[in-house]
Amino acid sequence: MHIQEVQEQSAKPTLQLRVVDQSQKTYSFVMKRKTKLGKLFKEYADRSQVNAHKLRFTHNGVTISGEETADSIGLTNDSLLEVFSSQVGG
Repeated sequence: MHIQEVQEQSAKPTLQLRVVDQSQKTYSFVMKRKTKLGKLFKEYADRSQVNAHKLRFTHNGVTISGEETADSIGLTNDSLLEVFSSQVGG
């Protein structure tokens, strides 16, 4: 990929993110770069019919807050997020 292509890609106002769950099922979402990721988390929970508060989303092993945006944590088009059911106790 050339530098110009990377600059053009980062200039686009939207990007596609992929979310993979524990059963390896993948969901795709298109969202604006400046939109809080909490909106994506809620949409995933609605599609999966689970409580959003019982889910944990990560990117490269780091937990993501719903207050963050794709730009704030450096997500690019087609980035992969992992989702896990939160567990209480040990």
